[in-house]
Amino acid sequence: GLLCDEIHLSHAVLSRRASQPSRTVRWGRPHHQSENGTTVDEPTPQSSAPEVITHHDVDAYRDALASWDMHAVPLGRGTFRLSWVVRELPDVSLVRYVTATSLREAYVKEPGSTAFVLVLPGADEPFRVRGQELEHGTLTLLQPGAEYEVMSPARGEALEVYVPDELVARLGLDRWLDPDVVNVRPDAAPAAQLAARVAPMVTEGRELSFHPAAERAAILETLAASLDSVDPSAAPVPTVRLHAIYRRAIVSIESDPDPMLTVVELAARLGVATRTLRYAFRYALGISPYPYMLRRRLTWVREALLDTSRPERTVLSLLLAYGITHQGEFAGQYRRLFGETPSQTRAAALGRRRDRPG
Repeated sequence: GLLCDEIHLSHAVLSRRASQPSRTVRWGRPHHQSENGTTVDEPTPQSSAPEVITHHDVDAYRDALASWDMHAVPLGRGTFRLSWVVRELPDVSLVRYVTATSLREAYVKEPGSTAFVLVLPGADEPFRVRGQELEHGTLTLLQPGAEYEVMSPARGEALEVYVPDELVARLGLDRWLDPDVVNVRPDAAPAAQLAARVAPMVTEGRELSFHPAAERAAILETLAASLDSVDPSAAPVPTVRLHAIYRRAIVSIESDPDPMLTVVELAARLGVATRTLRYAFRYALGISPYPYMLRRRLTWVREALLDTSRPERTVLSLLLAYGITHQGEFAGQYRRLFGETPSQTRAAALGRRRDRPG
């Protein structure tokens, strides 16, 4: 998950689909079509624990989501850690998205499925998608081909149900799929039932005995009931102007990565007041522009340190290229964000280059 945003969350494993016999879609007793077209009962229940995929490096996380055109910037201190607890059902994927570091993600949701996301209680800060806070009990809709920005807290969890497009349309789960709608609020009871149904299936280390097709049908039925209960008049409307300012700021930062750019200069580029720029970042990410720009600068340096196309370049020369003169202070900031020094990053990258065959 969120969200991962935007969350977030193809996760390489989510686009993987095990080969299944063709199944009819209806609620209730599990069944599938045999090769001769007759309906037969579901085989005996399967017993298994969900798959756990943990990322300890933001670069590996981006690589795993390459098909999402992912851009991720860690915003918290300490070692990066993000986990997916994954359970594959027939045509449907369930994921528990677990963050252990604050992270901003921007991506285009991979085509082929819609992700329906429920944030679990207990996060230290709210998840945000396109600037909207995701409260416990809201249902977030990550739609195929749409662009999202997701701000994940340093500690948070979300449940994600990935449903293929054909099934979304056939079951009428597309009633709220609109580019301007990020999340909707179902009634508390069906939302709680959906969480109670999905959460045990994606609890790390928990082995369950269940009928895959029956479980899939029950989850889809509960999801449909949640969407049916949404009051159309309560659908949230994004604060368009603040989000537009925030997006323009991100485009400006990425298109002209000036490591010496200040918040005042960025506001001047955009033609807005510095205070307005701060409001826009707080609306979208929950933080002011300066810490975001600092962490983006750190990730630019990290990308340069990991680039071994010119192995003769030293750490010092790379830091100076980014206008970094107070190297001790910068090294401390870098270590707090990535859990290692710039020299350690460079040495590890060059070591991997030497060990590469050929």
